[in-house]
Amino acid sequence: MLLGIDIGSSSVKASLLYPDGSTYHGVSRRLPLITRSGTIECEEEGMLSTVRSAIQGLLTHIREFDSPLKGVGICGFGNGLIIINREGQLIRPIILSGDQRAGEVVEKLNASDESSVIRAIACQQLYAGQLAPLLIWLKENEPEHFKRIHRVMLIKDFIRWKLTGDFATDPTDIGATALCNAETGEYSQNLLKIYGLESIEPCLPRILSSSHSNATVTAPSAKTWGLPTDTPVTIGCIDCEAASIGSGIRSPNQLSMIAGTWAINQSISRQIPKYTNDLFLCSRSARKGYYWLLEGSPTSANNYEWFVDHVFTQESLEARKKNINPYSYCSQIASRTEIKDDHLLFLPFLFGTVGNGSAHTGAIFHGIESHHTRADLIRTVIEGIAFCHRYHVEKLMAASIAFDDGTLSGGLAKDDIVSAIFTDILGFPVNTLMDQNIGAVGAAILAGVGNGVWATIEEAQTTVCKIDQTYEPDPTRNEIYENKFNKFKQLIGQGSE
Repeated sequence: MLLGIDIGSSSVKASLLYPDGSTYHGVSRRLPLITRSGTIECEEEGMLSTVRSAIQGLLTHIREFDSPLKGVGICGFGNGLIIINREGQLIRPIILSGDQRAGEVVEKLNASDESSVIRAIACQQLYAGQLAPLLIWLKENEPEHFKRIHRVMLIKDFIRWKLTGDFATDPTDIGATALCNAETGEYSQNLLKIYGLESIEPCLPRILSSSHSNATVTAPSAKTWGLPTDTPVTIGCIDCEAASIGSGIRSPNQLSMIAGTWAINQSISRQIPKYTNDLFLCSRSARKGYYWLLEGSPTSANNYEWFVDHVFTQESLEARKKNINPYSYCSQIASRTEIKDDHLLFLPFLFGTVGNGSAHTGAIFHGIESHHTRADLIRTVIEGIAFCHRYHVEKLMAASIAFDDGTLSGGLAKDDIVSAIFTDILGFPVNTLMDQNIGAVGAAILAGVGNGVWATIEEAQTTVCKIDQTYEPDPTRNEIYENKFNKFKQLIGQGSE
């Protein structure tokens, strides 16, 4: 039996993975976040108690199972900032990856003469919640904290350190921080020098394989966390890569899409694509011999949730009173109307844009006419989210990647109407999965590979990752969506008239 823990930017999920590939999950705990204008933080005890609660929600099943716990795998949100002093104490509250305080740092770096050098080495776009900009911000704005840094950590590595006392990371997590050479997967002296962060290098964790299991739960941690002493804890990986693994993605021709807080679109490649200037991220993969490619933006299910909660408030309240998921309830309303060959479009930019020059004008309904209904509006919100995913998928395809099919997961993937719209907009088959808790499943798979349950990630995926439904695109609807997508790109300044 294997335990997978997925530490997201808003909640913590945990799953048990059994030898036959079946899973038990359902344990999810919300993080007690502290949000102010442009900042997102979490106190140490709030983070630790939430993770402990998720684990303890599965302890009964761990004790009842007639097989020992073979290993623990952890994945977590990338970037953010966790700094530890020489006494092993957190210097300041944890900064999460959605934090915007380092926005001006990113603007200065992007406008500097070194911008192209950073891009060439790191093969990724800089953003405010990234580790490198946050460290620069800390040095400039909280120098007293910067001087006390003994260790710099990412969230999954912090939890693993608490369990085992071992200080290490993996290529996927540290590779997304803009501190590494994307090709080698090692820290870049040139980048550290550009950032003025040379002094930080001794404080950074050593980089090990994502499935490496060199440390176990200590006796004091076992007492605190409830896990068996000496249980191996695998290095793990960043949550998006874990989700890709948990989705069953094992070929460069397969696409993993996650319609969650962010519109995540990812694949793997045997080499760094030649056309990487516009890609959001390219780094070493947890899968040996591969690079991990990601395109994304905060333009996905968070927009739909806001729309349901704040515009369809009455329907949302009625659904909750009946113990019905309000988002699925509104999706059913959307299914009452068909696609319309008109100019009604929604730009899902409540929390940001697709980037690369797109003006952040906020969310917009375009082309509303008197014949449009409430069902049309809901459907249009879903379509706008799917258009943003396709925008990112096309950027992956521009890097010489051709997709045969894709998997769709995340909160929106639970509804047939959503999966069908995604399929018709993309123009190729889309699969949904039996288990939607794919981050925790991916983390558990890495623990299984690291502890001899499976020889390879691919072998584990064959056993564990199961397709629920496959959606085939409709040619007629796809043609209509082609026209609407072209208009969508014009509206965001990425298409031709």
